[in-house]
Amino acid sequence: DVVAAISPRPDMDDDEEEWPTVDRQADTRRRHRKSHGKIGFTELASKIGQRWKETDAATRAPYEEIAAREREQYRIRLDEWKKSQ
Repeated sequence: DVVAAISPRPDMDDDEEEWPTVDRQADTRRRHRKSHGKIGFTELASKIGQRWKETDAATRAPYEEIAAREREQYRIRLDEWKKSQ
């Protein structure tokens, strides 16, 4: 059966019961994860930002071009979405 071969849950057919739902109430708080203690997220983000600012323009240029293209595509899709609302 082709559907069974590609189904993420081959034990559940469309004819059977509904797919199980996630109980969002139980997941309201994540358990605390012990940090590795090497560097925190805030400090990591600061270091990345600082290194980006120190990088010369020639190295940044390809990434900035990609970002500009992606930004324009996003604006186009956003305008299309707004028109459909």
